[in-house]
Amino acid sequence: SDSYKKEQLRRINMLVIVILVVFLVAEIQDGIAFLIYAHELATDQKRGVLSEEADILWDTISSTLSLLSYACNFWIFFLMSTQFRASLLDMLQCRSKRMRGMLNLESTDGKTNSSFTNVTIRDDRSTTTI
Repeated sequence: SDSYKKEQLRRINMLVIVILVVFLVAEIQDGIAFLIYAHELATDQKRGVLSEEADILWDTISSTLSLLSYACNFWIFFLMSTQFRASLLDMLQCRSKRMRGMLNLESTDGKTNSSFTNVTIRDDRSTTTI
């Protein structure tokens, strides 16, 4: 329906805007630092705008914001996109089914049928059977 498509488009636009704002908040710090360094190089004034302590603080804040923005991207997608949640759930369920099939932990009669039941570990000093 037309209203569903408009609502879906509105949600996608909101998702993109939120991701863009989070990205810009983190990356604007690097842009400002680049402009300061470029100005200092152009005018041949080393540490003319920012002192060494202020530069270290600026870099620490910038790095922290970048790390937080990368971590926030997953949660933004998870909270705002039903398609992302459904795909993530399908991926996790498919992986757990595959792992159960690979390990073959239980057979149909309820007995353990694992290829990992009788594993022999050998090293230079001893041999251990698990």
